[in-house]
Amino acid sequence: MYIVDYLPRLGTLSINMDVADRSAKISRVSLIGPNEFMVELGSTRYKIDLPISITDNNTKITQLISKDGSLSIKMNVGSEINESFMNHLIDSDLQKWSVKDLLSKTSINPESQKNEFRFLCHGCNASIIDSTQANFRDMPSELWYEMMDFWHCHKPHNPSFIHDKNYQHLAPQAGEVYIGTSYLMTTLDPKCVCGEILGKNNKIFKWNLKLSYNDTIETYPLYLYVYYNLLDKINSTAGRNFKVVNKSDDKSLNIWTVGVGLKVSISGIKLENCLKILYDDTYDSNDFEEIVLEDDIFLQFLQRLDYINDKLPDRSKVIEIKSINRKISYLG
Repeated sequence: MYIVDYLPRLGTLSINMDVADRSAKISRVSLIGPNEFMVELGSTRYKIDLPISITDNNTKITQLISKDGSLSIKMNVGSEINESFMNHLIDSDLQKWSVKDLLSKTSINPESQKNEFRFLCHGCNASIIDSTQANFRDMPSELWYEMMDFWHCHKPHNPSFIHDKNYQHLAPQAGEVYIGTSYLMTTLDPKCVCGEILGKNNKIFKWNLKLSYNDTIETYPLYLYVYYNLLDKINSTAGRNFKVVNKSDDKSLNIWTVGVGLKVSISGIKLENCLKILYDDTYDSNDFEEIVLEDDIFLQFLQRLDYINDKLPDRSKVIEIKSINRKISYLG
């Protein structure tokens, strides 16, 4: 098991990994491709996928330690200071199935002059939304529509208030689709022909859909709902500590977001713009912002955290803080 962390502002790459032979000596370390690193310990070779592309020209190893079945390597690889990750998120560059994401991966239909893709029912594969018959717009954030109640002291739906403003643009019209981070807002019935309920009111949840384009089928994992929800809260309130609650039985998980916008490679799994998370279910505090989740979302979120944690090297799985062992994971 291994993890490779890239810290762009410091221009460093850190590799931590488990090794089978605790007594083996390091005989060679080398870059065997722009995205692959190799370590030789005795007669065993370990290949490590890197989260970024590097070259020998800008690489310098500053630390190399092998001890008690664990190997630690640090390298200077040059800095990569770009516009902040949170600004990119606000601009919808990073959201799965945002307008920019859809435009970047789909091709244009020559007849309609629109990018061609379809959203399908996740259960029966019936076509729900055809891109050639709709116009798409990004919502500014996940909770933007709900926040309208706070932004307007005079509500547009209140008939007792007479106003001359047109609020109709806040809801999609026929043939329009507003894209949030976890839902599509439309005028369509959220019930599929197969009887599956895909959403509620005028929202269809992305995890109840599949995206079909060219010869590709994509799904939307439930844990991404939590990922984008956390990013919205971090961006709007600067909060970093959360209590995630399962709605039906009040089971909860305490999480601390200790890293944002990271690029990591974990035992072959590459994650970009991810969160580093500490979590446990024992710590009790009133300082945590609460996030209430439906059962299936809570379960998949916890399963994802545990899945990534299980793929970390032994020394990177847990950290002890104030005599409490907190698991380490990454979400993205």
